[in-house]
Amino acid sequence: MQSDNGKGKPVKPQLQRRLTAAVQTAAMILLIACQPDMPAEVRSGLVYCLEGAPESFNPQLVTSGTTIDATSRQLYDRLVDIDPEDGSFVPALATHWEVRPDGLSYTFFLRPDVQFHSTDYFQPSRPLNSTDVRFSFERVMKRDHPFHAVSGGEYPYFQTVEWQQRVARITTPTADQVVFYLQQRDSSFLSNIATDFAVIHSAEYGKQLLEQQQPQRIDSHPIGTGPFKFKEYRKDIFLRYYRHADYWGQASSLEQLVFNIEPNNAKRMAKLLTHECDITAYPRIAELELISKRDDVKVQEQTSMNGGF
Repeated sequence: MQSDNGKGKPVKPQLQRRLTAAVQTAAMILLIACQPDMPAEVRSGLVYCLEGAPESFNPQLVTSGTTIDATSRQLYDRLVDIDPEDGSFVPALATHWEVRPDGLSYTFFLRPDVQFHSTDYFQPSRPLNSTDVRFSFERVMKRDHPFHAVSGGEYPYFQTVEWQQRVARITTPTADQVVFYLQQRDSSFLSNIATDFAVIHSAEYGKQLLEQQQPQRIDSHPIGTGPFKFKEYRKDIFLRYYRHADYWGQASSLEQLVFNIEPNNAKRMAKLLTHECDITAYPRIAELELISKRDDVKVQEQTSMNGGF
């Protein structure tokens, strides 16, 4: 059994990429344009120069690191997270969990009073409960789920780890408990639960979309429990999020988070140096030495938790 320390340890937002079937670099390099000192209430937003447009707003459907970087940690939460400092599993939407002695079931105990996003297209009537967790994972594993075939019905990460062969069924004995029954002992189960792909959606929102006969909007107009909520997307131009005021964890100091979509590396760099963007990632190595000498740019480098081939 694992649990938090009773203080509801918040998730630390990380720009990390999980294991994907894509060629990726071994390190995450961020370039941060240094801004003049201003009061926090003035610097109320942040602009991130993103190298491409998101393929979807549902991380379950993609392997693209660009999409994951722009959606998973901002819009959604997972049952469990990974502490980037030591790689241990830490509570997120689940405050703690129990594993049966034979290793064939995991019971997760959900954090109370976790609020979903309230937007102009959805107003939740209740906080997160176990039906939302079951809804989110059964969409992936059950072909007769009303949302399984929506947006193509492909869940590449879960198919790669053979999720349907690993998990036998999911039950919800109470509103704050969800139980995963496994086909056999699985030492990677918690790791899969903690990936950026294993996000939790709102079952209530799903029901509303079915009644409106617009199920595809669950992947284009997202609802999650994460620190930011979806506001606006102009295809291939920009993406805007607003702060989720009722976030269960440590609230962001930013009122807005904007992704400026710019595939051209030279143009991204120009926007950073002219302060049109506050942050960008993945500069060319040839540019790094020159950039590092500038007083108005801060370089951060971190080994990422991924595998590439």
